[in-house]
Amino acid sequence: LMLHGFPECWVSYAKLIPGYVAKGFRVVVPDMRGYNLSDKPPKPEDVSVVELVEDVKEMIAKFNKCPDLKPVLVAHDWGGAVAWFFAMKYPDLISSLIIMNSPHPQAFKRELKSNPRQKKMSWYIAFFWFPILPELYFMRSPRNSIIDLFKRTSRKEGFTDMQLEVLRAAACMPGAITCTINWYRAMMKLGRRHSIEFAKIDTPTLLLWGDRDMALHNDNT
Repeated sequence: LMLHGFPECWVSYAKLIPGYVAKGFRVVVPDMRGYNLSDKPPKPEDVSVVELVEDVKEMIAKFNKCPDLKPVLVAHDWGGAVAWFFAMKYPDLISSLIIMNSPHPQAFKRELKSNPRQKKMSWYIAFFWFPILPELYFMRSPRNSIIDLFKRTSRKEGFTDMQLEVLRAAACMPGAITCTINWYRAMMKLGRRHSIEFAKIDTPTLLLWGDRDMALHNDNT
């Protein structure tokens, strides 16, 4: 089960799917809430990590036809944040965890509080908390904004033309920009209202980290 990040969708994993299928895996790559063909609820609380974790639980129940086999949960970026919290709450539902460039929430909280470099790299999160302004930025031209974002944050060969076209189209869907940005707003509201506890994760975990991430400092590892 593979969870994507912001502002992506299932197509980010398109290059990996054939290889895993060829090895005998059943691969499930959903569009997360608010992205591409998934529902786009308008309120931030509808895309809180609490709801997103339950989405993952329901997907496992729906697609896992072999109760004796537990899925590997693979995740990147925001999908990684959901995966970390899922492993804390439902460790018995997965066999292992593979996270790509998404720090453990406790590590990110630490770095965001004490690391000036991470604070600088996370400026956009504060921007996303504002009402309307982030939407106006992306709505100037959703297609070009998304293209620009991926060109600035990825290697030239990172995405095929097909993948970029799917990502462009997904960003242009009604309600998509607000709903995906609401993931950030929901986390802010959750943090203000509740003291978030980070349970120990005993699930076998592999953290893969690209050290040129523009939004995450390497100290998060």
